[in-house]
Amino acid sequence: MSLNVGVIGCGMVSHAYLGSIIRAPGLTLAALGSRTMHSAWTQAARYGGHAVTVDALLADPAIDLVVNLAPPGVHHSIGRRALEPYS
Repeated sequence: MSLNVGVIGCGMVSHAYLGSIIRAPGLTLAALGSRTMHSAWTQAARYGGHAVTVDALLADPAIDLVVNLAPPGVHHSIGRRALEPYS
């Protein structure tokens, strides 16, 4: 079984995470979301997956795991939104 991973936050730090995700057995990079779609498109072109809005990523029932790399100012609120369906 492979888990579909969605990554929120596609800035410089995402390279390390995305590289690890695409090499990890059992993980599939499915979606990349960012406040700037340009960075999501850039990382999707390099690593795979689909560039989507953060709202679309969080609403996608096919996403099994969310990696939250959002900046500190929005990290907490995005984390809470990602966990909302489970509370």
